[in-house]
Amino acid sequence: MQTATRALAGLCLVAIVTAGPASAQNKERPKGQGPQRAGEAEGNQERRFWWKNADDQKELGLSGRQAVQIDKIWTAAGPAIWAAHKEMDVLEAELSRLIRENTADEKLVALQIDRVEARRSEINKARTLMLYRMHRVLTPEQYQGLTKLLERRRKERSGRR
Repeated sequence: MQTATRALAGLCLVAIVTAGPASAQNKERPKGQGPQRAGEAEGNQERRFWWKNADDQKELGLSGRQAVQIDKIWTAAGPAIWAAHKEMDVLEAELSRLIRENTADEKLVALQIDRVEARRSEINKARTLMLYRMHRVLTPEQYQGLTKLLERRRKERSGRR
């Protein structure tokens, strides 16, 4: 069960990191809003957002009401998570600069590490709570089906590399 939860969390994190608020609404992502994978096609968004994909909804037995609830959870949690990621990127860049220059006091480097890890912890907590809220919308059978679906996709992606 723990492995399945980690797999689901990892896949959702990938979706969170690669999608901006606009893509969650099936709109074009404004410049500078969330990272985007090279070669990413618009058609892939529906696949990543399993609760919006008709085939996935059918496979999981997901009702329209459940899909709307999950989308509301995604939409509510996303902006804070994306903003925290941007902040963490800035903090990590500063940490990298301090390490690269190799002139900063060790206490300053330790303080910057604390800032980066605190932000990372906030992101992980927000992401995990979002996933927990999504899971609560699903029945146990739907959750098992989702775990299998996401694991299958993970294997497909790792087979293409």
